Amino acid sequence: MLNQSIITIVSLAFLFSCSPKKVQENSQSKEVIVTHITTAQKKLAEELGVSINGDVIITLRGDQATIDRLGLVDFLDNDDVIIEGPEDGEINPALFYLARTDFAIPEFLEEHPTYDGRGVLVGGIDDGVSPALPGMQLTSEGKRKFLNRTSSSDLYQFKTKLVGEAGTMNADVSAFTKSYSGVFSKAYEVVLDIETIDDLDGKKLDYNGDKKNEDFHAAVFQTENGLLACFDINNDQQILSDECLRPFSTTGDFIYWNKDNLRELTFEFDSATEMLSFSEGEIAGDSHGEGVASVMTGNKIAGQFDGVAPGAQYLDYDLSQRDKTFSHKAVYSIGTFLRALEWMGKNNAEVVNMSYSLFFASAKSQEFMQKALDALITKYNFVLTFSAGNNGPGLGSLNRGAIYPSDSLVAGAYLNRDLDEIVHGVTGLPEQGSVVYYSSIGPGVHHGAGPTVISPLSSLTHSSGTDGFRAFNGTSSAAPALAGAAAVLISAVKQEGLKVDAGSIVHSLRQSATPLAGVPFVEQGRGLPKLAKALELYKKMIKGESFKDVEIEITGNGEDKISRRGLFYQLSQLNGTTEETINLKGIRSKMAPSISAQELLETIDIDYSHDFLSGARSLWVASSKNRFYLRIDFDEVKKLNLPEVFAEIKLRSKNTGEVLQIIPVTFINDFVFNKPLTVRTDLPAQAGHRQHLSLPLGVQAVAFKIHAGVELTSGVRATFYDNSRKKTQTISGLTPGITYFMQTTEPGLAQFTLARYGGSEKNLDITYDLTPVILSVPSKNFTSYNDLRVLNHSASMGISYGVQKLSAPMVQETGDIKVDTPLEISADITEVGDYELDYTMNFEGMTTYPRLSCLSIKEDQAGKIKKSFGGSMSFSEKEIPGKLSFKCFPFDMTDENIFADLSVYVSINRKHDASEMLHTFLKSGVNMLDFVDLDDSEIQSGSQYKLIIKPLMDHLDGDKSRGVVITDDLMAY
Repeated sequence: MLNQSIITIVSLAFLFSCSPKKVQENSQSKEVIVTHITTAQKKLAEELGVSINGDVIITLRGDQATIDRLGLVDFLDNDDVIIEGPEDGEINPALFYLARTDFAIPEFLEEHPTYDGRGVLVGGIDDGVSPALPGMQLTSEGKRKFLNRTSSSDLYQFKTKLVGEAGTMNADVSAFTKSYSGVFSKAYEVVLDIETIDDLDGKKLDYNGDKKNEDFHAAVFQTENGLLACFDINNDQQILSDECLRPFSTTGDFIYWNKDNLRELTFEFDSATEMLSFSEGEIAGDSHGEGVASVMTGNKIAGQFDGVAPGAQYLDYDLSQRDKTFSHKAVYSIGTFLRALEWMGKNNAEVVNMSYSLFFASAKSQEFMQKALDALITKYNFVLTFSAGNNGPGLGSLNRGAIYPSDSLVAGAYLNRDLDEIVHGVTGLPEQGSVVYYSSIGPGVHHGAGPTVISPLSSLTHSSGTDGFRAFNGTSSAAPALAGAAAVLISAVKQEGLKVDAGSIVHSLRQSATPLAGVPFVEQGRGLPKLAKALELYKKMIKGESFKDVEIEITGNGEDKISRRGLFYQLSQLNGTTEETINLKGIRSKMAPSISAQELLETIDIDYSHDFLSGARSLWVASSKNRFYLRIDFDEVKKLNLPEVFAEIKLRSKNTGEVLQIIPVTFINDFVFNKPLTVRTDLPAQAGHRQHLSLPLGVQAVAFKIHAGVELTSGVRATFYDNSRKKTQTISGLTPGITYFMQTTEPGLAQFTLARYGGSEKNLDITYDLTPVILSVPSKNFTSYNDLRVLNHSASMGISYGVQKLSAPMVQETGDIKVDTPLEISADITEVGDYELDYTMNFEGMTTYPRLSCLSIKEDQAGKIKKSFGGSMSFSEKEIPGKLSFKCFPFDMTDENIFADLSVYVSINRKHDASEMLHTFLKSGVNMLDFVDLDDSEIQSGSQYKLIIKPLMDHLDGDKSRGVVITDDLMAY
C-alpha cells in the first residue's frame, strides 16, 4: 500500500501543477524507499557501504550500481516530487470528462444551459453505489441526486414484530426499543441475527465490518414525520441520535455501520408485510458501479468537474449483494437482469445502463432476451444502453448481438487522443482518435454492425466509496457516457415541451453520429453522436417527417437461423459472383401522426463503397416493404489481396443527404492453415492486429514466435479466437525468439491476434511465424510403454510427455433444470484425490456459449462442510470417506422458465495424476517416446489411458506450455 500511496501523490501533484518547483537531490547518490528488507540484504548493504535509515519506512542511499546488487523487489525511487505553487490547483474540466466534448455537449449547453440532464431519471444496474459518494449528492440545480437503491438479495431482509401502538410499548419489548423517547403510532423490532451464508463456506455475515460477527437490535417507528429506524450499532442497548435514520427512498438518509471503513447503512420498511430491509454497505471492492454512476450523472466531482448529465437524478440496482442460499436468484441469469429492468421501469427510470457482458447458450435464448428487452422498452418507454464488451480485437467478438433490440444503444469504446494522454498516459493516437483495440466489434451473429455507436472512455472517476480516484476505462465506461448523452437529449426534449419516445431518442442519437474516417462500420457503428443534431432529428421523427429507422432484412438466414442484417463471406470458399436480395422497410416514430404512414416516402440514393458491389442506385423507402438486388464479384475482392475487406452500402436521403442506414459487407481472406505462415504488421498505440486462419481437421495447436530482434513493449499480448469468435487463450509478457503455443478446439475459421495496451508515438514493427501443430498416435493399443509412438506432422519441437490413467465416471446423469430446482449430482468419495464436474449441453452452433453456475459442496468424514463456486474439489487423507455434491443453474433462465430446450449431461470424475512428465524433442515423422522410469507391470489390461503431450517453448527445462495440452486416448491390452 505504501508504494501505491506514494505513486498516487506524485500523480495528483502532476495533475494539479502549473508552475512546478523541485526538491533538490544529491546528484552523487541514489535514494530508494522500501518497506521491507531481509537480514541478508541488510548485511550486504552494510558491507557495500549503503546507508540505511528508518524502521518501517526504510531509506537506502548509495550509488545506483551498488543498490542494484541488493536485489530489492518492492521499492520506489525517491525521485523529484513536484510541489504546488501558490497559483496552482486549477483544473480544466474539459481535461477529464471529454465525453462531453466528443458529444458536442459544451456547444449545446452554451446555447441551452439547462439541457444538462435535469428532469431526467437514469438508472444503473451494476455492483452498487455508495450514498456518500462525492459527486452523487446534488444535481446541477441543487436537487437530491441519488433517489433510490435496491437489490435482489434476501440476506438483509428481516421480518419484524409489532411491539407497541399509540405510544405504548409491549411488556416484552427489548431494552433497546424501549429506550426510544419519541412519539410513535406503531413500533416494530427485530434482532438482526448473524446469518450464515449458505453459498460460500458457511461464512458468517459481519454487518459493521468489525470482525466480531455480533447480533444487533433494530427498531422501526411510525411517527408523524414518517418512518424512523434505529440500529444498535454499538450494542449498548441504548438508542443514540447517530443510530437513527429515515428511509433512503424518501429522504436519502444514511448512517455508518462503521465510520472507520465507511461501511454505510440505509434501510427500507414495508408496512404491509412488516419487512425491514437494509444494505450491506458499499465496500472497497464495489468500484465498478461507482465509476458508472460518476460518468453518467456525476456533478461537481472533487468539487470541480462533471459527468455527462450532471442535472440527472439516479437509481441504483445492486447486483453484488449476496443471498442466503444458492438459488436461481443467487446467480446471474436472464431473470436477474430482467427483474432489475422491471424494477427500473416501475420506478420511472427513463435511461438504464448495463455495463455487463452477457453470454447465452443458444440462438433461441438470445432471441428470447431480445424480445423480452423489446417488451420492456415498449412498456416502460426507457432507453437501454449496453456496453459492447471488452472481447476485442477479434473480428465478430461482439458475439451476442442477437440480444439487442433495434430500439437500444450498444456502446463501443472510443479513445479521444487528448484524454488518452492526460488521463491514461498514452500518446500516439491519430488526431481523430480511435476505437480502442479491446472494444468488441462486429460483424455480429446477424452479420450486421457490432456496436450501434461509439462512446468515449470517460476518464477520471471515483474508484469506490472508500477509495480515491481512478482512470475508469473499458466499454464499461463508454456505455454510461452514452447513457448520459441520452439523458441530456431527453432533458432537452422535455424542456422544449415535447413528449419522449425512447425509440426515437435512440435512433436520433444513432443518425446524428459522425463516423471516424477509415474505420469500418462493424467496428464503430454510426460513430460519435452529436447532441444538437440529434435534437433536430428527433423533432422530425416525432412529427412524421422522417423515418426513425430503416429496417434491413436480407433473404436467407445467417448462422443458427438468425435473420441477417448484413453480409459476411469467407473468401477461401468462394469464386465468381453471387446475388443477394435486400429488403427495406421504413420504421416510424411511435409519436408520429398516423397519417404519416400514408404520406411518408423517402427517395434514397444507394452508395456502394467498392466497385465489386453493384445494384440499384436509387430507390424508395416507405412503411411498406421494398427491396433491391445486390451483385457481388468475389474475384474482384480477391484481387485486393487484403486479409480483410470492409465494404458498406449506404442508404442516403435524396432530400436531406442524411445517411438513413448502413449495410455492412465483410470479407475474410482466410489462410488455409496447413503450413507455416510468416506475417509482418505495424502495431500503433492501443491498436490490434488480426490474422484469419482456416483450420483443417487435425490441427491441435498453433505455434507462434515473434522474430528475434523485434522490439516489443510489456503491453503486447496475443489472443486466439475459435470459430465461435470466443477468446480461448491470451498470452502476455511475450519474448521475441521464443515459441508459444495456443490450443485449438475444432476445425473452422479462427483468429490469431496481437494487441498493444497503452503505448507512445512509436509504432511497433512486428514479424512473427505461425505453425500448425499436428500430432497423432499411430497405434492406440499398447501393452508396454515401449509400444508408444508419436507421429509429428509439424516442424521439430520440444515437448513434455506422460501417461495418465482414466477412470469411468463415478456417477453420471442426464436431466433437465427446473427454474426453482438446480441440477444436482453427488458422489461418495473413498479415495484421496482431485474430483471435478464435467458437463455437456445439447447445443450446437455458432451462437453456443453454454455456461453453468455451480456450487460445489464437500462433506468430510467428520461432517464438516466446505462450499465454493466452481466445478472441482480435492479430498485429503483425513477427509475421506466423504461426499461431494454439485448444484448448478444455467444463465439461460428467467424466474418462470428456461428459454432453451435445455438438457444437460453431467458426471463426476476423479482426476488421476499423470506419470512423471519427461522431456524430449520431436522430429518430423515418427518418434519413439522413452518412458525409461515407468514400470510396465503397473499397466492394467483393459483400462483406458491418456497420452499427454505439452509443447514447450524452445527448451526442455520445465513445463512452459502455457496450458496447451494435446492428448490422445489409449487402451491397454
